Amino acid sequence: MKHTIIFIVILSAIVLYFDYSSMYEQLPVSTHQWRQSDGTSMALNYYQNGMNFWKPQHHNMFGVEGYSVGEFPGLYYITACLYHVFGVEEGLFRLVNFLLFSLGLLALSKLILKITDDDLLSFAIPALLMASPLIGFYAFNFLPDTSALGFVFIAWYFFYSFYKSRIIKWLYLSSFFFLLGGLFKVTALLTLVPIMAAYFLELIGVFKFKGKERLFSGSWLKRISAGLPFILAIAGTAAWYLFAIQYNETNHTTYFRTYIGAIWTMDQQSILYTFKRIFIFWGLDYFHWSVHILTALLLGWITFTPKRHDPFLYFFTVLSGIGVLLFVLMFLAAFDLHDYYMINLLVLPVLVLAMGGAFLRKKHPSILNRWKFKFAVVAFVLFNFYHAKQTITSRYAEGSVHRTGFSPVFYDHENIRAFLKENGVEYPEKVLSMPDRSPNSTLYYMNLRGWTELYNYPFDAEKIKLFATFGAKYLIVSDTAYLSKPELQLAFIKPIANYKRQLFLFDIQDLENKKLIIED
Repeated sequence: MKHTIIFIVILSAIVLYFDYSSMYEQLPVSTHQWRQSDGTSMALNYYQNGMNFWKPQHHNMFGVEGYSVGEFPGLYYITACLYHVFGVEEGLFRLVNFLLFSLGLLALSKLILKITDDDLLSFAIPALLMASPLIGFYAFNFLPDTSALGFVFIAWYFFYSFYKSRIIKWLYLSSFFFLLGGLFKVTALLTLVPIMAAYFLELIGVFKFKGKERLFSGSWLKRISAGLPFILAIAGTAAWYLFAIQYNETNHTTYFRTYIGAIWTMDQQSILYTFKRIFIFWGLDYFHWSVHILTALLLGWITFTPKRHDPFLYFFTVLSGIGVLLFVLMFLAAFDLHDYYMINLLVLPVLVLAMGGAFLRKKHPSILNRWKFKFAVVAFVLFNFYHAKQTITSRYAEGSVHRTGFSPVFYDHENIRAFLKENGVEYPEKVLSMPDRSPNSTLYYMNLRGWTELYNYPFDAEKIKLFATFGAKYLIVSDTAYLSKPELQLAFIKPIANYKRQLFLFDIQDLENKKLIIED
């Protein structure tokens, strides 16, 4: 209990330091606003459309009425349930996401305490993870990646309980949380692979991970049945994604279809550009360079000193490192834009630091008790929090490079929704919104169904006529430069109103037989 209380106090201090309260009411904004809006859109559509879990939907009408899905929508559905109790507040979404991650962080803290038997490290290592600008930004946000990571840490905690006791219930609990992690984000299964590999190696008699004893012990039948929890975790995750593929095919959308942008599908220039993005543009968003350097040095040392470490922890850490590398190479093309792909790969620094702490406890326990060491650990963590704070603040700052591509007028979303309602436009009306190359950003801010320039860029009058036949009644333009485009003039012949000369509303319901007459 004392450990949990201290953890809560530290976490509360982090929340205050990152000023999460100022972000509570903010709608999707800043880095990957596009993907943030996808999640909030699904939650709001659940709330507005009957709460049928098996019919996830977005504001964008791609495919059949916007019915599409990617990862398991548990986070979105829970949020929609809370909307029915407390009303629609995006802060509730942020809180649920943060709570799930925090529970995982608590489990990680307790796990490190068991591994290192050191209170300071049990708080410092999870805190250092929170000091990742990437985690600090997305943990109180709308993407399920951090929730998935939280489930992974809980899965680790229960597996370590199995590792120590070999009581099968802990293995089932571990696999259940791996399943939840995999459902929320399939990359969360990365560290399940080394565990399954260890099970297989023991099953065929190649290695024993408990010295002279087996980790998966007992009769042959008992050892075979110990693989059932892994089968359930993998099969459960696969079942969902098979459902998702079928659901998307039925509704004629491929928006959430996973693709592999492997390194061997890219040309040399693209490879160099993407690595530059990863290590130079995004590098400081994952961690300060001090953490990258420390992790690299420790991982190199651990890799070449296998006899100094617990056999299973060594195997688990090194194989996880290989898994991280393979994942990056398999999905390299996506890393140029999707910084959040790295979230579930940050298990590696955590494992490496925990291994380092375990080594010190076993071989040099006196070091852990020295005040100089404790001071250095605290100073290192605090320095990284300072770095994280600066990075997160810059992501939210007006005029930031992370806030480009989105008309500032939409940040006044409450007044915009009121303006649209006054002019007879409110959910579930269908509209065209431009400019917007994302699926849901502007549509979510206005809470209107319809289409954007996603898949449709550039728009012209003929395309607008086509979408009018699909049910689009209004055109909403949020860039005055579009008003002077010749190919769009036919769509502007029936203006309705404008909001502060920044957002323009047009009626497009009867454009089908209209022709624009341009006088010489």
